[in-house]
Formats: sequence, structure tokens, C-alpha cells
Amino acid sequence: AWIMDSIERLTRGQPFERSRLWSDAERSSVFTRCEALAKSDRLVGSSWCGLREALASEYRGRILLVEYDDLARDPAGQMERIYLHIGEQPFGHDFDNVDYAEPEFDAQLSTPGLHTVKRRVERIERKTILPDELFRKFDSLSAWRAPP
Repeated sequence: AWIMDSIERLTRGQPFERSRLWSDAERSSVFTRCEALAKSDRLVGSSWCGLREALASEYRGRILLVEYDDLARDPAGQMERIYLHIGEQPFGHDFDNVDYAEPEFDAQLSTPGLHTVKRRVERIERKTILPDELFRKFDSLSAWRAPP
């Protein structure tokens, strides 16, 4: 749900951009935009389908899931967890100087900022801008939180 919320925030912040994430019919409302993103061949849906497949596979035990909130609240602790899981020595990271952007790729999608990462890793509390119905729907689809 928070991924949908983030994309919707980005979209609303650029009302004059005609993002290529949606067709004309799909961009008409927050409901049609979210439904389009959730399709199995689209930005969010394809990743979600891949994750569900991996969690149902014989490799499930090799997967380490890191929730965004956990990473944002405790990046050092989560990275330590990742290194332990993959059997590697921890590597020092500067979580106050993470910087990433793909402006050329985002320009091709007419969606500036889609792949821009803020410099500092931190959890920023916010309220969703999605209608309750949509937020609940997509929040309930967190496949990794379901019991095996």
C-alpha cells in the first residue's frame, strides 16, 4: 500500500506531467492508477507476482525479507541481518550519505523523481493520501506477512 501511496504522491506532485506509467483511461483517478499499477504485467504487480512465486518455491528458506520500515528505522541493524543471512562480513555504510537517481530513465517514463533516493536513510512518518478502501486493499496483499 505504501508503494502505491508513494507513486500517487509523486503523480499528484507533477500534475502537468503525462506519465507513461498509465494510459489515458488509466490516469483518470487514483483508483484506476492503482489498479493499473497492480496488474501482473505492470510496475508493482509484476514485482508482487515474482515475490509471491519466490515465497511459494523450494527456495523460500533462502529468502530474507526486509521491511522498508525496519530498514528506515534501523539501517545498520538490518544490514547486519543481511550480512549474517548471506554469510558475509559486515561492511561499513554511511546511512547519512546515500544518493541515487536515474533522471534519464525517469524522463523516458515522463515520471521525474521515480528513482530518486533521499540522501539520508530515515523513517519519515506520514499519513496515506490513498482513499481508505484502496489502502486497505493493497495493505492486505502483503504476501510475506501471511502465515506459510
